[in-house]
Amino acid sequence: MPLSANDLEGIIQRCAFHELVGQVENDVLDCKKQPYKVAEDAGKRELAKDVVAFANNQGGYVIIGIRTAKSTTSFGDEVVDLHPLDRDLVNTDQYGSIVRSWVFPDVQGLSIEWIPSAPADAAKGFVVVRVPPQKASAKPFLIKRVIDGAKVVETLFGYAERKGDKNLPLTVEELHKYLNLGLSYERTIDERFAAIELLLANVLAARQQDTMRKHSTELAQQRIEHVLDFGTLRGNPALVLAAVPEPSMSLRSIWLKTNGSIRRLLENPPDSRDAGWNMQTLDSPRIEAGECIRVSNGTVKVIDLYRDGMLVLAAAADEQYLGWGRHHDGTINSIALVESVLSFTEFYNHVLNDAQEQPSSIVFRAEFYSMAGDPPRILRPYGPNSFLREAHIAPNHTMHKTVKVPSSNFRSDELAFGILSEIYLWFGIEPEKIPGYVLKEGRGRVDKSLLLKQ
Repeated sequence: MPLSANDLEGIIQRCAFHELVGQVENDVLDCKKQPYKVAEDAGKRELAKDVVAFANNQGGYVIIGIRTAKSTTSFGDEVVDLHPLDRDLVNTDQYGSIVRSWVFPDVQGLSIEWIPSAPADAAKGFVVVRVPPQKASAKPFLIKRVIDGAKVVETLFGYAERKGDKNLPLTVEELHKYLNLGLSYERTIDERFAAIELLLANVLAARQQDTMRKHSTELAQQRIEHVLDFGTLRGNPALVLAAVPEPSMSLRSIWLKTNGSIRRLLENPPDSRDAGWNMQTLDSPRIEAGECIRVSNGTVKVIDLYRDGMLVLAAAADEQYLGWGRHHDGTINSIALVESVLSFTEFYNHVLNDAQEQPSSIVFRAEFYSMAGDPPRILRPYGPNSFLREAHIAPNHTMHKTVKVPSSNFRSDELAFGILSEIYLWFGIEPEKIPGYVLKEGRGRVDKSLLLKQ
Protein backbone atom coordinates (compact mmCIF):
# COMPACT_ATOMS: atom_id res chain seq x y z
CA MET A 1 0.00 0.00 0.00
CA PRO A 2 1.33 3.50 -0.81
CA LEU A 3 2.18 5.73 2.13
CA SER A 4 -0.50 8.22 3.15
CA ALA A 5 0.05 11.71 4.52
CA ASN A 6 -0.71 10.38 8.02
CA ASP A 7 1.86 7.60 7.57
CA LEU A 8 4.50 10.12 6.52
CA GLU A 9 3.74 12.45 9.41
CA GLY A 10 4.16 9.54 11.82
CA ILE A 11 7.53 8.62 10.29
CA ILE A 12 8.69 12.24 10.54
CA GLN A 13 7.53 12.64 14.15
CA ARG A 14 9.35 9.43 15.16
CA CYS A 15 12.41 10.40 13.12
CA ALA A 16 12.07 6.91 11.58
CA PHE A 17 13.23 7.82 8.07
CA HIS A 18 14.65 4.32 7.59
CA GLU A 19 11.03 3.14 7.18
CA LEU A 20 10.93 4.96 3.85
CA VAL A 21 13.45 2.58 2.27
CA GLY A 22 11.62 0.40 -0.28
CA GLN A 23 8.67 2.82 -0.56
CA VAL A 24 7.71 4.39 -3.91
CA GLU A 25 7.16 8.12 -4.37
CA ASN A 26 3.48 8.98 -4.81
CA ASP A 27 0.94 11.82 -4.77
CA VAL A 28 2.03 12.97 -1.30
CA LEU A 29 5.75 12.11 -1.22
CA ASP A 30 8.68 13.57 -3.17
CA CYS A 31 12.24 12.67 -2.10
CA LYS A 32 15.45 14.46 -3.05
CA LYS A 33 19.04 13.51 -2.33
CA GLN A 34 20.48 17.04 -2.54
CA PRO A 35 19.19 20.46 -1.44
CA TYR A 36 17.71 22.91 -3.93
CA LYS A 37 20.36 25.09 -5.58
CA VAL A 38 18.74 28.31 -4.39
CA ALA A 39 21.72 30.44 -5.32
CA GLU A 40 20.34 30.19 -8.87
CA ASP A 41 16.89 31.13 -10.22
CA ALA A 42 16.49 27.61 -11.60
CA GLY A 43 16.78 26.15 -8.11
CA LYS A 44 14.37 28.70 -6.66
CA ARG A 45 11.86 27.90 -9.37
CA GLU A 46 12.24 24.17 -8.74
CA LEU A 47 11.41 24.68 -5.05
CA ALA A 48 8.40 26.86 -5.95
CA LYS A 49 7.21 24.35 -8.55
CA ASP A 50 7.31 21.45 -6.09
CA VAL A 51 5.36 23.40 -3.46
CA VAL A 52 2.78 24.57 -6.03
CA ALA A 53 2.31 21.02 -7.34
CA PHE A 54 1.36 19.74 -3.88
CA ALA A 55 -0.74 22.80 -3.06
CA ASN A 56 -2.81 22.37 -6.23
CA ASN A 57 -3.46 18.70 -5.40
CA GLN A 58 -4.02 17.35 -1.88
CA GLY A 59 -0.88 18.54 -0.11
CA GLY A 60 2.23 16.50 0.56
CA TYR A 61 5.83 16.31 1.70
CA VAL A 62 9.20 17.02 0.11
CA ILE A 63 11.93 15.25 2.09
CA ILE A 64 15.52 16.21 1.30
CA GLY A 65 18.29 13.77 2.18
CA ILE A 66 16.74 10.64 0.64
CA ARG A 67 18.17 8.85 -2.41
CA THR A 68 15.82 7.21 -4.94
CA ALA A 69 16.16 5.07 -8.07
CA LYS A 70 13.76 3.63 -10.62
CA SER A 71 11.75 0.77 -9.16
CA THR A 72 11.69 -2.62 -10.90
CA THR A 73 8.22 -3.47 -9.56
CA SER A 74 6.38 -0.12 -9.74
CA PHE A 75 6.15 2.70 -12.28
CA GLY A 76 7.90 5.24 -10.10
CA ASP A 77 11.05 6.03 -8.16
CA GLU A 78 11.78 3.93 -5.06
CA VAL A 79 13.66 5.02 -1.93
CA VAL A 80 16.94 3.06 -1.85
CA ASP A 81 18.84 4.64 1.06
CA LEU A 82 19.21 7.64 3.35
CA HIS A 83 21.63 10.49 2.62
CA PRO A 84 21.57 12.86 5.64
CA LEU A 85 22.73 16.40 4.92
CA ASP A 86 25.16 18.65 6.75
CA ARG A 87 23.19 21.20 8.78
CA ASP A 88 24.87 24.19 7.19
CA LEU A 89 23.80 23.18 3.64
CA VAL A 90 20.20 24.36 4.07
CA ASN A 91 18.75 27.59 5.43
CA THR A 92 15.09 26.80 6.11
CA ASP A 93 14.21 30.48 6.60
CA GLN A 94 15.65 31.22 3.16
CA TYR A 95 13.54 28.42 1.65
CA GLY A 96 10.41 29.92 3.19
CA SER A 97 11.26 33.38 1.91
CA ILE A 98 11.77 32.02 -1.62
CA VAL A 99 8.40 30.26 -1.60
CA ARG A 100 6.63 33.41 -0.41
CA SER A 101 8.23 35.50 -3.16
CA TRP A 102 7.75 32.97 -5.98
CA VAL A 103 4.27 31.58 -5.25
CA PHE A 104 0.85 33.24 -5.32
CA PRO A 105 -1.32 33.13 -3.28
CA ASP A 106 0.42 32.29 -0.01
CA VAL A 107 0.38 28.57 0.84
CA GLN A 108 -1.39 28.33 4.17
CA GLY A 109 0.30 26.25 6.88
CA LEU A 110 3.51 25.70 4.89
CA SER A 111 6.39 24.60 7.11
CA ILE A 112 10.05 23.91 6.33
CA GLU A 113 11.82 22.05 9.11
CA TRP A 114 15.30 20.69 9.83
CA ILE A 115 15.18 17.31 11.58
CA PRO A 116 18.42 15.77 12.96
CA SER A 117 19.09 12.23 11.79
CA ALA A 118 19.75 11.14 15.38
CA PRO A 119 19.30 12.83 18.80
CA ALA A 120 23.04 12.62 19.44
CA ASP A 121 24.02 14.03 16.04
CA ALA A 122 22.43 17.39 15.25
CA ALA A 123 25.03 18.15 12.58
CA LYS A 124 23.39 15.87 10.01
CA GLY A 125 19.75 15.39 9.20
CA PHE A 126 16.88 15.89 6.80
CA VAL A 127 14.81 18.83 5.56
CA VAL A 128 11.04 18.33 5.49
CA VAL A 129 8.84 20.67 3.42
CA ARG A 130 5.21 20.22 4.57
CA VAL A 131 2.47 21.43 2.24
CA PRO A 132 -0.95 21.01 3.95
CA PRO A 133 -4.15 20.53 1.90
CA GLN A 134 -5.39 23.92 0.68
CA LYS A 135 -8.89 25.33 0.34
CA ALA A 136 -10.42 24.93 -3.13
CA SER A 137 -11.29 28.63 -3.09
CA ALA A 138 -7.57 29.50 -2.95
CA LYS A 139 -6.61 27.45 -6.01
CA PRO A 140 -4.93 27.55 -8.45
CA PHE A 141 -1.53 28.34 -6.95
CA LEU A 142 0.78 29.99 -9.46
CA ILE A 143 4.52 30.46 -9.93
CA LYS A 144 5.14 34.20 -10.17
CA ARG A 145 8.45 33.97 -12.01
CA VAL A 146 9.66 31.88 -14.93
CA ILE A 147 13.05 31.22 -16.50
CA ASP A 148 14.35 29.90 -19.80
CA GLY A 149 17.30 27.62 -19.07
CA ALA A 150 19.64 26.06 -21.58
CA LYS A 151 18.63 22.50 -20.69
CA VAL A 152 14.98 23.07 -19.79
CA VAL A 153 12.16 23.88 -22.18
CA GLU A 154 9.37 25.66 -20.30
CA THR A 155 5.93 26.91 -21.33
CA LEU A 156 5.47 30.53 -20.27
CA PHE A 157 1.93 31.20 -19.09
CA GLY A 158 0.51 34.69 -19.11
CA TYR A 159 -2.28 36.91 -20.44
CA ALA A 160 -2.45 40.24 -22.25
CA GLU A 161 -5.43 42.21 -23.53
CA ARG A 162 -5.51 44.82 -26.28
CA LYS A 163 -6.92 48.17 -25.10
CA GLY A 164 -6.71 50.99 -27.56
CA ASP A 165 -3.15 51.03 -28.85
CA LYS A 166 -1.60 49.15 -25.94
CA ASN A 167 -1.12 45.52 -24.92
CA LEU A 168 -1.79 45.44 -21.20
CA PRO A 169 -0.60 42.31 -19.36
CA LEU A 170 -2.48 41.08 -16.32
CA THR A 171 -0.74 41.03 -12.99
CA VAL A 172 -0.38 37.63 -11.32
CA GLU A 173 -3.12 38.69 -8.87
CA GLU A 174 -5.54 39.44 -11.73
CA LEU A 175 -4.57 36.24 -13.54
CA HIS A 176 -5.27 34.19 -10.40
CA LYS A 177 -8.69 35.82 -10.04
CA TYR A 178 -9.73 34.92 -13.60
CA LEU A 179 -8.38 31.37 -13.36
CA ASN A 180 -10.25 30.86 -10.10
CA LEU A 181 -13.49 32.09 -11.67
CA GLY A 182 -12.88 29.86 -14.70
CA LEU A 183 -12.42 26.73 -12.60
CA SER A 184 -15.60 27.47 -10.66
CA TYR A 185 -17.50 28.02 -13.90
CA GLU A 186 -16.21 24.70 -15.30
CA ARG A 187 -17.52 22.81 -12.29
CA THR A 188 -20.90 24.54 -12.66
CA ILE A 189 -21.46 23.76 -16.35
CA ASP A 190 -20.00 20.23 -16.52
CA GLU A 191 -23.40 18.57 -16.34
CA ARG A 192 -24.84 20.97 -18.93
CA PHE A 193 -22.05 20.05 -21.34
CA ALA A 194 -22.73 16.38 -20.66
CA ALA A 195 -26.32 16.86 -21.82
CA ILE A 196 -25.16 18.71 -24.93
CA GLU A 197 -22.67 15.95 -25.73
CA LEU A 198 -25.45 13.38 -25.43
CA LEU A 199 -27.54 15.31 -27.97
CA LEU A 200 -24.53 15.52 -30.29
CA ALA A 201 -24.02 11.79 -29.90
CA ASN A 202 -27.54 11.17 -31.21
CA VAL A 203 -26.92 13.50 -34.16
CA LEU A 204 -23.76 11.54 -34.99
CA ALA A 205 -25.54 8.17 -34.84
CA ALA A 206 -25.72 8.02 -38.65
CA ARG A 207 -21.94 8.09 -38.83
CA GLN A 208 -21.78 5.13 -36.51
CA GLN A 209 -23.95 3.09 -38.90
CA ASP A 210 -21.41 3.64 -41.68
CA THR A 211 -18.57 2.64 -39.36
CA MET A 212 -20.32 -0.59 -38.33
CA ARG A 213 -20.56 -1.70 -41.96
CA LYS A 214 -16.80 -1.84 -42.30
CA HIS A 215 -15.02 -5.08 -41.72
CA SER A 216 -13.86 -5.25 -38.10
CA THR A 217 -10.28 -6.28 -38.97
CA GLU A 218 -9.80 -3.43 -41.42
CA LEU A 219 -11.37 -0.96 -39.01
CA ALA A 220 -9.23 -2.16 -36.10
CA GLN A 221 -6.08 -1.75 -38.19
CA GLN A 222 -7.06 1.80 -39.13
CA ARG A 223 -7.57 2.65 -35.47
CA ILE A 224 -4.28 1.05 -34.45
CA GLU A 225 -2.51 3.13 -37.10
CA HIS A 226 -4.26 6.19 -35.68
CA VAL A 227 -3.16 5.50 -32.11
CA LEU A 228 0.45 4.88 -33.21
CA ASP A 229 0.56 8.45 -34.51
CA PHE A 230 0.32 9.67 -30.91
CA GLY A 231 3.42 11.31 -29.43
CA THR A 232 6.64 9.50 -30.37
CA LEU A 233 5.21 5.97 -30.51
CA ARG A 234 5.58 5.47 -34.26
CA GLY A 235 9.06 4.34 -35.19
CA ASN A 236 9.96 3.48 -31.60
CA PRO A 237 9.36 0.25 -29.63
CA ALA A 238 5.66 0.09 -28.77
CA LEU A 239 2.99 -2.31 -27.54
CA VAL A 240 -0.58 -2.15 -28.88
CA LEU A 241 -3.55 -3.95 -27.32
CA ALA A 242 -6.96 -3.88 -28.98
CA ALA A 243 -10.32 -5.40 -28.06
CA VAL A 244 -12.65 -5.73 -31.07
CA PRO A 245 -16.28 -6.82 -30.43
CA GLU A 246 -17.93 -8.95 -33.14
CA PRO A 247 -20.41 -7.71 -34.11
CA SER A 248 -19.85 -4.15 -32.94
CA MET A 249 -22.01 -2.78 -30.16
CA SER A 250 -23.21 0.57 -28.80
CA LEU A 251 -22.07 1.95 -25.46
CA ARG A 252 -24.66 3.59 -23.23
CA SER A 253 -22.61 6.17 -21.37
CA ILE A 254 -19.47 6.91 -23.40
CA TRP A 255 -20.40 10.60 -23.74
CA LEU A 256 -21.66 11.12 -20.17
CA LYS A 257 -19.68 12.64 -17.32
CA THR A 258 -21.98 11.27 -14.64
CA ASN A 259 -20.64 9.01 -11.90
CA GLY A 260 -20.57 5.35 -12.95
CA SER A 261 -20.44 6.12 -16.67
CA ILE A 262 -17.84 4.29 -18.76
CA ARG A 263 -16.31 7.69 -19.48
CA ARG A 264 -15.79 8.29 -15.75
CA LEU A 265 -14.40 4.76 -15.34
CA LEU A 266 -11.83 5.45 -18.06
CA GLU A 267 -10.84 8.63 -16.22
CA ASN A 268 -10.57 6.83 -12.86
CA PRO A 269 -10.14 3.10 -13.60
CA PRO A 270 -11.28 0.88 -10.72
CA ASP A 271 -8.75 -1.44 -9.06
CA SER A 272 -5.79 0.60 -10.36
CA ARG A 273 -2.86 0.60 -7.98
CA ASP A 274 -0.69 3.66 -7.42
CA ALA A 275 2.52 3.61 -9.45
CA GLY A 276 1.32 0.60 -11.45
CA TRP A 277 1.33 -0.29 -15.13
CA ASN A 278 -2.42 -0.18 -15.59
CA MET A 279 -5.19 1.78 -17.30
CA GLN A 280 -4.68 4.84 -15.10
CA THR A 281 -3.48 7.95 -16.94
CA LEU A 282 -4.45 10.86 -14.61
CA ASP A 283 -6.04 12.43 -17.70
CA SER A 284 -9.58 13.61 -18.48
CA PRO A 285 -11.23 11.96 -21.52
CA ARG A 286 -11.42 14.02 -24.69
CA ILE A 287 -13.85 13.42 -27.55
CA GLU A 288 -12.08 12.58 -30.83
CA ALA A 289 -14.04 13.32 -34.02
CA GLY A 290 -17.29 12.15 -32.43
CA GLU A 291 -16.08 8.53 -32.62
CA CYS A 292 -14.13 7.87 -29.43
CA ILE A 293 -12.86 9.29 -26.18
CA ARG A 294 -9.11 9.46 -25.55
CA VAL A 295 -6.91 9.62 -22.45
CA SER A 296 -3.12 9.70 -22.36
CA ASN A 297 -0.21 9.69 -19.93
CA GLY A 298 2.36 12.12 -21.28
CA THR A 299 3.74 10.64 -24.49
CA VAL A 300 4.21 7.09 -23.16
CA LYS A 301 0.63 5.75 -23.14
CA VAL A 302 -2.62 6.52 -24.95
CA ILE A 303 -6.03 4.81 -24.77
CA ASP A 304 -8.95 5.20 -27.20
CA LEU A 305 -12.44 3.90 -26.36
CA TYR A 306 -14.81 3.91 -29.34
CA ARG A 307 -18.57 4.28 -29.29
CA ASP A 308 -18.90 0.86 -30.99
CA GLY A 309 -17.11 -0.86 -28.11
CA MET A 310 -13.59 -1.11 -29.54
CA LEU A 311 -10.81 -0.38 -27.04
CA VAL A 312 -7.25 0.38 -28.20
CA LEU A 313 -4.18 0.98 -26.00
CA ALA A 314 -0.68 1.88 -27.17
CA ALA A 315 2.31 2.19 -24.82
CA ALA A 316 6.03 2.79 -25.21
CA ALA A 317 8.03 -0.46 -24.97
CA ASP A 318 11.23 1.34 -24.04
CA GLU A 319 12.70 2.70 -20.78
CA GLN A 320 9.95 5.30 -20.53
CA TYR A 321 7.28 2.69 -19.74
CA LEU A 322 7.43 -1.08 -20.36
CA GLY A 323 11.22 -1.06 -20.05
CA TRP A 324 11.10 0.86 -16.76
CA GLY A 325 13.77 -0.18 -14.28
CA ARG A 326 17.43 0.17 -13.48
CA HIS A 327 18.75 -1.65 -16.56
CA HIS A 328 18.75 0.06 -19.93
CA ASP A 329 19.77 -2.82 -22.17
CA GLY A 330 16.42 -3.12 -23.92
CA THR A 331 14.88 -5.40 -21.28
CA ILE A 332 11.10 -5.27 -20.90
CA ASN A 333 10.00 -5.22 -17.27
CA SER A 334 7.95 -8.43 -16.99
CA ILE A 335 5.67 -7.02 -14.27
CA ALA A 336 4.99 -3.96 -16.44
CA LEU A 337 4.02 -6.18 -19.37
CA VAL A 338 1.83 -8.61 -17.41
CA GLU A 339 0.05 -5.92 -15.38
CA SER A 340 -0.62 -3.87 -18.53
CA VAL A 341 -2.29 -6.82 -20.26
CA LEU A 342 -4.26 -7.92 -17.18
CA SER A 343 -5.52 -4.38 -16.47
CA PHE A 344 -6.59 -4.06 -20.12
CA THR A 345 -8.68 -7.26 -20.01
CA GLU A 346 -10.12 -6.36 -16.59
CA PHE A 347 -11.23 -2.95 -17.85
CA TYR A 348 -12.92 -4.49 -20.87
CA ASN A 349 -15.32 -6.20 -18.46
CA HIS A 350 -16.62 -2.71 -17.62
CA VAL A 351 -16.93 -1.90 -21.33
CA LEU A 352 -19.08 -5.00 -21.85
CA ASN A 353 -21.25 -4.02 -18.88
CA ASP A 354 -21.94 -0.67 -20.57
CA ALA A 355 -23.03 -2.22 -23.88
CA GLN A 356 -26.64 -1.89 -25.01
CA GLU A 357 -26.31 -5.29 -26.67
CA GLN A 358 -23.70 -7.98 -26.09
CA PRO A 359 -21.48 -9.11 -28.98
CA SER A 360 -21.17 -12.81 -29.68
CA SER A 361 -17.38 -12.69 -29.30
CA ILE A 362 -14.41 -10.39 -28.77
CA VAL A 363 -11.15 -10.53 -30.71
CA PHE A 364 -8.15 -9.36 -28.69
CA ARG A 365 -5.13 -8.22 -30.64
CA ALA A 366 -1.61 -7.90 -29.22
CA GLU A 367 0.99 -6.23 -31.41
CA PHE A 368 4.59 -5.06 -31.04
CA TYR A 369 6.33 -2.55 -33.30
CA SER A 370 10.02 -1.60 -33.84
CA MET A 371 11.26 -4.32 -31.48
CA ALA A 372 14.47 -5.40 -33.25
CA GLY A 373 16.29 -2.07 -33.20
CA ASP A 374 19.51 -1.12 -31.46
CA PRO A 375 19.32 -2.40 -28.82
CA PRO A 376 16.66 -5.01 -29.56
CA ARG A 377 13.92 -5.56 -26.96
CA ILE A 378 14.59 -8.38 -24.50
CA LEU A 379 12.16 -10.40 -22.35
CA ARG A 380 13.26 -12.62 -19.49
CA PRO A 381 11.29 -15.40 -17.73
CA TYR A 382 9.61 -14.92 -14.35
CA GLY A 383 9.78 -11.64 -12.42
CA PRO A 384 12.37 -8.86 -12.86
CA ASN A 385 14.25 -9.97 -9.73
CA SER A 386 14.38 -13.67 -10.66
CA PHE A 387 17.70 -15.53 -10.61
CA LEU A 388 16.78 -17.13 -13.96
CA ARG A 389 17.71 -14.18 -16.09
CA GLU A 390 18.43 -15.66 -19.53
CA ALA A 391 17.68 -13.07 -22.20
CA HIS A 392 15.21 -13.80 -25.03
CA ILE A 393 15.56 -11.33 -27.89
CA ALA A 394 12.63 -10.18 -29.99
CA PRO A 395 12.79 -12.29 -33.18
CA ASN A 396 11.36 -9.62 -35.51
CA HIS A 397 10.50 -5.93 -35.68
CA THR A 398 6.76 -6.62 -35.40
CA MET A 399 4.44 -9.12 -33.76
CA HIS A 400 0.73 -9.61 -34.52
CA LYS A 401 -1.24 -12.07 -32.36
CA THR A 402 -4.98 -12.55 -31.84
CA VAL A 403 -7.05 -14.34 -29.20
CA LYS A 404 -10.79 -14.74 -29.76
CA VAL A 405 -13.19 -15.50 -26.90
CA PRO A 406 -17.01 -15.77 -26.65
CA SER A 407 -18.43 -12.88 -24.64
CA SER A 408 -20.47 -15.40 -22.62
CA ASN A 409 -17.23 -17.06 -21.46
CA PHE A 410 -15.21 -13.93 -20.71
CA ARG A 411 -12.73 -14.25 -17.83
CA SER A 412 -10.18 -11.43 -17.66
CA ASP A 413 -7.51 -13.45 -15.79
CA GLU A 414 -7.71 -16.39 -18.23
CA LEU A 415 -7.82 -14.07 -21.23
CA ALA A 416 -4.78 -12.12 -20.00
CA PHE A 417 -2.89 -15.40 -19.69
CA GLY A 418 -3.90 -16.38 -23.23
CA ILE A 419 -2.64 -13.07 -24.66
CA LEU A 420 0.56 -13.19 -22.64
CA SER A 421 1.17 -16.79 -23.70
CA GLU A 422 1.29 -15.66 -27.34
CA ILE A 423 3.72 -12.86 -26.43
CA TYR A 424 6.00 -15.10 -24.38
CA LEU A 425 6.01 -17.80 -27.05
CA TRP A 426 6.98 -15.17 -29.63
CA PHE A 427 10.01 -14.43 -27.47
CA GLY A 428 10.71 -18.18 -27.11
CA ILE A 429 9.61 -18.50 -23.47
CA GLU A 430 7.25 -21.17 -22.08
CA PRO A 431 3.94 -19.70 -20.79
CA GLU A 432 4.37 -21.24 -17.32
CA LYS A 433 7.26 -18.81 -16.82
CA ILE A 434 4.90 -15.83 -16.93
CA PRO A 435 5.00 -14.04 -13.54
CA GLY A 436 1.74 -14.42 -11.64
CA TYR A 437 0.88 -17.66 -13.49
CA VAL A 438 -1.41 -20.14 -11.75
CA LEU A 439 -3.09 -23.31 -13.00
CA LYS A 440 -6.68 -23.62 -11.74
CA GLU A 441 -9.23 -26.17 -12.89
CA GLY A 442 -6.87 -27.09 -15.70
CA ARG A 443 -6.70 -23.50 -17.05
CA GLY A 444 -3.86 -21.02 -16.92
CA ARG A 445 -4.62 -17.69 -15.29
CA VAL A 446 -2.83 -14.56 -14.08
CA ASP A 447 -3.16 -14.00 -10.33
CA LYS A 448 -2.60 -10.30 -9.55
CA SER A 449 -1.74 -10.98 -5.90
CA LEU A 450 1.03 -13.37 -6.96
CA LEU A 451 2.21 -11.03 -9.71
CA LEU A 452 2.87 -8.16 -7.30
CA LYS A 453 4.97 -10.42 -5.06
CA GLN A 454 7.51 -11.09 -7.83
